[in-house]
Amino acid sequence: MTESTPEDDARPGLRRGEPSEEQEDSYFMRPRTERARERDVFRYLHPWAEANQPAFISRAAFPDDQNTPEPEACPDITLAALAQLGALRMNVRRVVVSLISCTVEYVPAESTKSMSLQYDVVEDPKDAPWIGTCSMKRSEGLNDFAIDHWRKATHLRQLPEDPVFYYTAGISKHHFIIPDVHRQKDEKQRAFVKRASWLRFFASVPLRDPRGSVIGSYTLLDDKPRFGISAHELSYLEDMADTVTDHLEATIVRAQRQRSERLIQGLALFNNGMDSLRHWWLQQDDRRLYKAGRYRKQGIDRSGQDRRLAAEFGIQESNDRPLAQRRLARLRRGRGRNASLGTSGSNSAAEKTRESENVGGRDFGQESLKNDSSRDSSRSKEPLKAGRQQKEEKGAAQDQKSHSGLPATSPTQAYGRASNLLREALHAEGVYFTDANMATPAPRRSRLKSSEQQSEQSEGTSTTSASERYPGSTSDTDASDKDSNDRPCDLNGFSSRKRSTIKGTESEYLFNLPVKRLESLIRRFPRGHIFNYEDSGDVLSSSGDETGSAGSGEATEPKPVPDSRTNRKDRDAQKLGQIMPGARTIAFFPVWDSSSERYRTCLFVWSMTPLRYFDPAEDITYLAAFSHSLLAELGRVEAMAADRAKSTFISSMSHELRSPLHGVLAGAEFLLESEPTAFQEQMISTISMAGRTLL
Repeated sequence: MTESTPEDDARPGLRRGEPSEEQEDSYFMRPRTERARERDVFRYLHPWAEANQPAFISRAAFPDDQNTPEPEACPDITLAALAQLGALRMNVRRVVVSLISCTVEYVPAESTKSMSLQYDVVEDPKDAPWIGTCSMKRSEGLNDFAIDHWRKATHLRQLPEDPVFYYTAGISKHHFIIPDVHRQKDEKQRAFVKRASWLRFFASVPLRDPRGSVIGSYTLLDDKPRFGISAHELSYLEDMADTVTDHLEATIVRAQRQRSERLIQGLALFNNGMDSLRHWWLQQDDRRLYKAGRYRKQGIDRSGQDRRLAAEFGIQESNDRPLAQRRLARLRRGRGRNASLGTSGSNSAAEKTRESENVGGRDFGQESLKNDSSRDSSRSKEPLKAGRQQKEEKGAAQDQKSHSGLPATSPTQAYGRASNLLREALHAEGVYFTDANMATPAPRRSRLKSSEQQSEQSEGTSTTSASERYPGSTSDTDASDKDSNDRPCDLNGFSSRKRSTIKGTESEYLFNLPVKRLESLIRRFPRGHIFNYEDSGDVLSSSGDETGSAGSGEATEPKPVPDSRTNRKDRDAQKLGQIMPGARTIAFFPVWDSSSERYRTCLFVWSMTPLRYFDPAEDITYLAAFSHSLLAELGRVEAMAADRAKSTFISSMSHELRSPLHGVLAGAEFLLESEPTAFQEQMISTISMAGRTLL
């Protein structure tokens, strides 16, 4: 459905006034590929969700063969007010603000003319929320028709010469209007229309970020058909769309501040001996609820808070089995790890064995990952059961109180606390610390310094070979070296939403990373790297600067640069994606121990949601800062262990010497009673004094 309008033939320019030739280039909008546009959408959606914590943003608006769920109001009062202002000014029944990705249309806000912004009351029953804060498949909504047209825009809309001009039915690069939905056969088949028998008029304008990328829509819905929208009304809608985008930009800044506070809190808690952010998060959530509004319910809904806490951090299982059984399970798992390389682990007998031994029984891809919105929806809409899950949560809270604040007494405890705090602070799915001692032979100081200087001059691009950077490694290895390089890396500690080292459980994922693959990652990315993947598992460029042609609706990819180093890095990324299937973004960071001049451990942080892509400038920097605290904690633990070993040795030696010394002193006393000579008496006195000193 496309109708030509005067703006299609007009010279592109600003909406107000004619731009000069110098200004015209500054308002040029570079078309984005669909993949890059989706990253722009999530750049706004994820901070907004973190700042407002909507419980039902991933709830399906139109579930199959079910009635429309009970709608929930927008938790962002400012965004709801901007939508309500459009409903009042345009005199329509409701306004919906959407953020649209490649496959999902998220609805952060829906407002009507008489809807209260502070409490769930409406003056007119027809103004009650229809879908509320939710999400739907992009193919179910009406804006799916317009996204590809909006992406083709290269300049802002120019005002028509006729001031009384009306925009009627059609799709252009700047709007989408349906005067009467009931007369459109194609649109009537959409779930958006089937569930809204009252819907007659539909009008939508795109939300654009400062670079012109289409991130969503500002949509008018009314129960009466209209002829169209005047030029002044369309200008107002575009102003409201820009205002909504400005508000989302401000939300990003606020979310970054809150996230920075969360990251700093995680680092501080680790230095203070804590192992979780849960208690701090509950305090912050209490403050947020008390400031929610004057008409909110007094007091705090603990059941709802527990549900949000579980959705935020997960519920980790505790291991109550005896230590001997856990060691036996670990030994059994170690015997079968080499044989499990390259397998899916889906054999029923193996799954039963793993389940009985409480070890990992599936790989990253076996979890239901059809789409992340359904997974998040199941988390948010399924209430916590009153039985076992609440008991587990209470037990976890008691375990938190009993162990928090105590200094680590072993490296395993330090790695466990670090992995859990990193996962919670970074809002990730899981964290792994792998042992890097086998992957990094100790280099010489002189060659290491020259290698580091060379990497600094090349701005972090490593061009040295393995033998140059690690002189201890040679190209000719014997069979034992090959066997050691092929075996999986050992885990120092881990944390996921269900299990962790601090709970004494084994990982539910199969993480079979060979030592030689870890060595390759360290050699290629000595200062860390972030790998992004598509839902299909293909490596996704992290540059974020992809552009496409203005005339094509499909996403076009940039041509690869024929660089051997780039190809090797891409192969490493693909191999890592095969080892961790289902992960959408992975942060890799090797921890360098300057005291031993070798890499101590390697850190893997992953997320399975497309809403969260790690940022190299922020997340890698935080991992580097956290690694310094981890190394300091490991040094303290090792120093304590050395002191204990020294005191144990001294005490054991003292006990072993005490009995013979008593015999020596007794013999000296007997010799003094035997009338010795002067010289003998002097020798006996010397022996007695030396014995008493040792005693």
